[in-house]
Amino acid sequence: MVEIPKALWAPILHGIILRTRPAKSAAKYAGIWMPEGAPLKEL
Repeated sequence: MVEIPKALWAPILHGIILRTRPAKSAAKYAGIWMPEGAPLKEL
């Protein structure tokens, strides 16, 4: 939970976090994904 005013949080969220995090997450998922699908699907 973010406890700072929305006027300060929104530029941080939309200007930094949402521009960098999706690409980093996608690269990590690509590294663990299996040809058969999700690695935890079998469990």
